[in-house]
Amino acid sequence: MARYNPFFERAGMKKIAEQKPEPSCQEAVEELRRLGFNPILLASQRQNIQRLKELGETRMRLCKTVLANVRHPRLRRAAVPEKPYSNSVTYESELEKAGVEKTARMLRVLSILMQTKVYLLWKRGSIEP
Repeated sequence: MARYNPFFERAGMKKIAEQKPEPSCQEAVEELRRLGFNPILLASQRQNIQRLKELGETRMRLCKTVLANVRHPRLRRAAVPEKPYSNSVTYESELEKAGVEKTARMLRVLSILMQTKVYLLWKRGSIEP
């Protein structure tokens, strides 16, 4: 919200960082677009489930390959929730076994990773009149 609305900065908060999405996430979303996914609708798990059910077995495997190429720790945690950190072998094997629901959840996490994050810091006593 801070990215689009200067309300917080007017209230005295200072922008300290802006984090853009990782290139691997951007590449993955572009590949998913080629598979027929709408990047805007990736945030909807219900929409992802519906789209994944429409894909054939081959295209479903391609979708999982796209997700396997994203090495972000948050996406790995979505694949292996019982471990805070997992190695590549575990991540890829869990992704291989993932059903439609888990894959849809991972696509939702990918959409969150695609958001640009803006970090603000409140300085005590810095309220502008």
